[in-house]
Amino acid sequence: MKKYRFLSVFIALALVVAMLPTFAAAANTSGDQILTSFGVDHTSIVKLDEDTTRFSLPVLPSYTTSTSKSISLVDGVTRTYDTTKYKSVVITPSTSSSYIGKSVTLTVSYQKVGDSSGNTFTTSYTVNIVQGDDEPADFSGTIDLKVPIGTAASLTFDEFNDFFDARSSSADLYGIAINGSSIAGITLKTASGNYTMGKMVSAANIKNLAVSAAIDAKPGSEVTFTVTGYTAASKPIENSSVTLNVTVVADTQPDFPLSVLTGYAVELPENTLYSACRTITGNPLSYLYIDSISDPDCGTLYSTYNAAKKTGTEADFNTKYYFSGSDRDLISNLTFVSEQSGETLIGYTAYDTEGNHFTGTINLVVGYSFTLDYSVAAGKTLALSASEIDRAFSDTLSANLSYVTFAALPDSDDAKLTYHYGLSTSSDVTVDDKYYRAASGNQLALDRITFVPRAGFSGTVMLKLACVSDSRSAVGFLIIKVGSDAAVSTDKPDNNTAEIPEVDLAPKYLSTGDAVPLDLADLNDACQAALGTALSYVRFALPSTDVGTLYYNRTAATSYTSKVSAVQYYNVNGNPALGKISFLPRANYTGAVSISYLGYDQNDKSFSGTIAITVTHDTVSNNFSDVTASYAWAVPAVDFLCENAITNGTSAGKYSPAGTISRGDYLLMLYRACNLSALQSTIAAPGYTDVKDTDYYYTAIAAGKALNILTDTAAAFRPTEAITREDAMVYSQRALAAIGLTLPTGTAEDLSAFSDVSEISPDAVGVIASLVKAGVINGASGKISPQSTMTRAEMAVVLYRILTLGI
Repeated sequence: MKKYRFLSVFIALALVVAMLPTFAAAANTSGDQILTSFGVDHTSIVKLDEDTTRFSLPVLPSYTTSTSKSISLVDGVTRTYDTTKYKSVVITPSTSSSYIGKSVTLTVSYQKVGDSSGNTFTTSYTVNIVQGDDEPADFSGTIDLKVPIGTAASLTFDEFNDFFDARSSSADLYGIAINGSSIAGITLKTASGNYTMGKMVSAANIKNLAVSAAIDAKPGSEVTFTVTGYTAASKPIENSSVTLNVTVVADTQPDFPLSVLTGYAVELPENTLYSACRTITGNPLSYLYIDSISDPDCGTLYSTYNAAKKTGTEADFNTKYYFSGSDRDLISNLTFVSEQSGETLIGYTAYDTEGNHFTGTINLVVGYSFTLDYSVAAGKTLALSASEIDRAFSDTLSANLSYVTFAALPDSDDAKLTYHYGLSTSSDVTVDDKYYRAASGNQLALDRITFVPRAGFSGTVMLKLACVSDSRSAVGFLIIKVGSDAAVSTDKPDNNTAEIPEVDLAPKYLSTGDAVPLDLADLNDACQAALGTALSYVRFALPSTDVGTLYYNRTAATSYTSKVSAVQYYNVNGNPALGKISFLPRANYTGAVSISYLGYDQNDKSFSGTIAITVTHDTVSNNFSDVTASYAWAVPAVDFLCENAITNGTSAGKYSPAGTISRGDYLLMLYRACNLSALQSTIAAPGYTDVKDTDYYYTAIAAGKALNILTDTAAAFRPTEAITREDAMVYSQRALAAIGLTLPTGTAEDLSAFSDVSEISPDAVGVIASLVKAGVINGASGKISPQSTMTRAEMAVVLYRILTLGI
């Protein structure tokens, strides 16, 4: 323990008692030896001597014999007993607090293992509270730090404080001093400049300790420093130290992806290899060796290749392939000719003009692949965006992403992938699980994965994903640059040379389910607080679609220019405009939403911040007097539809939530919700005998017919009949398709929880399965009830969920 919470004692009685069965009448058997040891907080655990009814509890020297120094006897106790003999033990002190020199009686009630009658026995102990000896502080442990060439890795003072055990006081570590002989290229710096070896620096002054590796540092170089802790300005902790091991690494991204379709040829990218060499060694690339090809069945690597004749000379492992020169085998001539789909790793060793070398791997995919580049400041996290990955996947294959699996996880020394990061339910991402773009039920959601760099790490991490649709697949590469070399964009670089400041001033908003526009003034105030200058532009980390979606230029329920992109900058002046961003909570989500962002001033200096949004829901409608607390489950949906001009109710101030909704009215709700008027300048007559051009729902039904939302060929539409739940679901899905929004593809497995699946029309099974998978339809009492009529309250909930999916 680092903190000492002065001497709480003996047992958290209430916690134990709550877990025990009701005791039977007690029989006194004081001869039993129940406790084998016990202690309190920083005191050493006291083993009982031969006289098991009397023992002493030593108290830290900071306590005196004064009765004013009372010791609480309510929690913080450690104690052990023989669990093979006793199945429950409760300890009750004779007083709630005591002090040095005062004896306390402990009454111990216990039950024995194997006693089927549940008898409870008691015994007692006498405890003398005495003054103990001071215990020296401890400062020990090891920190292994990898520093890529040309970058700096940071260690906070708190990380050293984690190795400090005060034992005899509640104080934190006061300061540290670092000793050791550095090596060429390794520099230690604090916020005030280069660190002087052996100098004690206090917590207040050291701030971040940066360990940097110059461009001429050699990969694999190692140095060990000894860190001495101080409890005061001139009080080093004796016989105790922390070891800091620093290793220079070359892996700033010599590994990179390359792809080629089956039956085609691709040249090895010599310029990428050259750039990697300049980054890693600081010198130009001279030549390389091909070390390995993991799967030759994928194709053949040629040193020369004639595309017309489809013949050539195969590359070998013993030849030097040069970046330039005449009468030499050149890297530019290395060509891979694919033969069958799959993946192969081409390992290489590259040498610069000074003889320095590094190894790397070309991850070559035969088939479809895509690459996404991301950047994150050192010490910050990155939430993966299912929509970004889906967009790249669909651009590659013209299909919607279903799920991904991770072909490999990051090196634990660099970073990790965490599911539900920051929550009590967090867990590590695995290579065995599927993570879905639009998860439902017990499926894992891609949006809930967070990339978490290790403290002090900077460099580049490449994540490889197997991305799958219903029938097609591609490999996705996420290239994540962490730290000082992490250029967020080619047109707006991060020019910071110091740690990115984090602003404490977080804009706070409140939503009852409606969209929340972000306020430029709030964000500018945050920039002023962090940097003292005016805000210029911002880049956002996208929230999970489970909580809501950031939209750009949202003017109506389904009318917006785009969803906010995690790699786009939004400008105070100019386009895309920061002032046009709003956040829409997911249907029925309640709780806190935290949206992280990087803000930049007019000098391209950056700061990190968060936007805090609290989402609550009313239990009675603000618009209709008959949507009362008994309809609390539908209140947010009804008000959302009203406030977005989708419904006006049935009469002044009335909504009629229990009433059914007619087929004509449902088409009218869809027409308004999906802004179908924007798709057609003129609408042809729908051709139904019972739909007249004077009917208020005429235009909606005509648009539905023109846009293939209504596909039946019956002469009559029956607009005044109550709509069935099945028809409402089918029309909703078709309306979404008409405006270009696609639901995740559902399967029979998504309907397995419902007992009335057989009542669904065969051509509607897939539609309803997709709505269930997307979380739009939940059913009730284990049933979908497809042929039942839909109430107006249910209609509101279905449309509300659809309009806040974030698809």
